[in-house]
Amino acid sequence: MCSIILNGEAYNLEEKEKPTLSELLDVIRTNDLTDQQFISDVTCDGVSINLKEEEDLGPKELTEFSSIAVSINSPNEIIFESLQNNDEVSTSLCEILTQVAEQFRVGMITEVMEGFINSLEHIESFLQIINHIRSFMLENYDESPHEQMNDYIKQFLDISAEMLEAQNEDDYILLADLIEYEVVPLLEDWQDISADLKENLRAA
Repeated sequence: MCSIILNGEAYNLEEKEKPTLSELLDVIRTNDLTDQQFISDVTCDGVSINLKEEEDLGPKELTEFSSIAVSINSPNEIIFESLQNNDEVSTSLCEILTQVAEQFRVGMITEVMEGFINSLEHIESFLQIINHIRSFMLENYDESPHEQMNDYIKQFLDISAEMLEAQNEDDYILLADLIEYEVVPLLEDWQDISADLKENLRAA
């Protein structure tokens, strides 16, 4: 028997005794979605499937699966979750980069370089998410704080250029200063920006 989970809770399907996967999803789309909500993920036997796979698997009867988990979300919920994730990333990066700066100052260049590069990649992903959030807020809110977010991203880009120049010149003391006194405070500032954005989402 196939167990069906919708947003973490057991889902009882009474329309048909042995419906197909497509029919199950149609029922959920018809009966369980509120305005602006959509199915954000379908997992069959522990494997998340994409739209093409959903098409291919759609004709299969539910009895051919052990478990199906369906997640529904609204754009606001996804943005809120993205904010939460970025909050965690910024906190973690603050801790890592503070250690990186300390190690640069004592000359542990080789030992810390891999961690430093990984941190830069995480910052890039962090900023990409902020840009997506900025675009969403701009499209969906009359009083969007997109200018504040633009300024925030620009500050990061300016500091990144300074860090690259310091690294190219092998000036790791300057690089440590930029990390500790510019990058880490900017990452800490994110928490306040995120709190304001969440407040806007809650009020929507």
